[in-house]
Amino acid sequence: MSKSETIKVKNIYFEQIHIVGPEGKAILSKSFQTLVDKDVFPKEYKPRYWLSRCLDKATQELNHYLEAKRDLVKRHAKKYEKDGKETKDGKTIREWKKGDVIVNERGEVEWEDFELYQKELAELQEIEVDFGFNKVVCDWESGPDVNQKEMAIILPFLAEPMEPSKQTEVVPSDKKKKKNE
Repeated sequence: MSKSETIKVKNIYFEQIHIVGPEGKAILSKSFQTLVDKDVFPKEYKPRYWLSRCLDKATQELNHYLEAKRDLVKRHAKKYEKDGKETKDGKTIREWKKGDVIVNERGEVEWEDFELYQKELAELQEIEVDFGFNKVVCDWESGPDVNQKEMAIILPFLAEPMEPSKQTEVVPSDKKKKKNE
């Protein structure tokens, strides 16, 4: 590995590490949160340290990406022309201010120009973010296993893929029977 091989991801990466939670707020995906909260890293201190730094940086960059994405929505969505509220049985269901994005009863944005939004979102997702650190070399035999979703999250941070000898062979269940016979 050359020292100049730094971690770079496209903004589309950030779509896989978050989900939309209550009230439309972005929250970290369960797989990402597991990586942040639990002890899933190799036991050597250097990879642990750098993978932790990568996850922290990914969280910061996620916020920048989501802010830019929200701005795109605001630019291309229909907006209310005056303050208002929706009531049902005398109770206020939702309120809005002049200039707020119009969202229908199913929670979907109503668009002024959806095609332009999609085009600009695709451009935003293709922007590459340089994390500023070198890729991390790990010896996964000395650390706990990570599942497929967790591996997909940290794969951009790793210097080398796992060697085939260290991977588990996946054998379909019907072939396992034949092997055992």
